Amino acid sequence: MTPASTAFDTKQKALCDLAVRDANEHLKRCELRAEAEYVGSVSCEYEIPASFPKVTLIIPTRNGRTSWRSCFKHFELTTYPNYDIIIVDNGSDDARIIDYFDELRQIGNIQVKNVTTVRSIIAINNAALPLLRVDYWARNNDIEVSLLTGWLKC
Repeated sequence: MTPASTAFDTKQKALCDLAVRDANEHLKRCELRAEAEYVGSVSCEYEIPASFPKVTLIIPTRNGRTSWRSCFKHFELTTYPNYDIIIVDNGSDDARIIDYFDELRQIGNIQVKNVTTVRSIIAINNAALPLLRVDYWARNNDIEVSLLTGWLKC
């Protein structure tokens, strides 16, 4: 048992319970259909709507073919039916990744936006904004998502 474990210290457990309570009160005030729980940290589980709003994930990149293969293994496993991905490629010069992006363009829910003169991460992300036709969007600079955290599931 670690000293910060809720099983070790009842004060820690009480603080976790308070954090969950506060999160649930906030969700209620905001009229969000969700419930908070403690699973190593406070996490919220939102009610799935009757129809699935369109969600776009913007992912900036430059090269990194190995990372992309790992990333798309996770995307293929998501159960959410209405999402797409915009990859903003900041001048990749690796022929293998350029070929891989050409393959990805053949998948219906993936777009690749090429930018070559952009140097800031903000400008790279902003390059994707004109392509958005969605209800919600998110940006992911970490490239790898975990389905264990409830990412984009139904």
